[in-house]
Amino acid sequence: LDCELSSKDLLHWLSQEARRYQKGLIVSYHDFRKTPSPERLKKILQAAFRKKPWLTKIAVTARSQKDLSSLISFLARFRTQGLVVIAMGKIGKVSRILFPLLGSRITFGHLGSEAAPGQIPVSTLARKLRRLECHIPASVP
Repeated sequence: LDCELSSKDLLHWLSQEARRYQKGLIVSYHDFRKTPSPERLKKILQAAFRKKPWLTKIAVTARSQKDLSSLISFLARFRTQGLVVIAMGKIGKVSRILFPLLGSRITFGHLGSEAAPGQIPVSTLARKLRRLECHIPASVP
């Protein structure tokens, strides 16, 4: 189950259902305009933790190398907390490959067209991760 942090009523219900059926809940936060400040990212994480998620996904738009550096620092600081961190947009494409190597639990690619800005084809993603000798199942194209 994956639910946006801002969908309070739905998130409350889904968190109860996830516990009831012993399923993992991913609490997501998206910002399609910018990368929030480190202080704001920490507050987002704290708000997500209150729902006791299996994972917390933070997907924000990187507009500069400074934004990427900020997200790398955030991931390094909190990676043991079950984080998925993604930088969207053209500058953020590198995060799809780099961030899993730094502790982000999931990365996303597409099978035909982008579902979010900066996604790359799954085949390209798998090939690049294999080159870096990451463990990727052989069944992935």
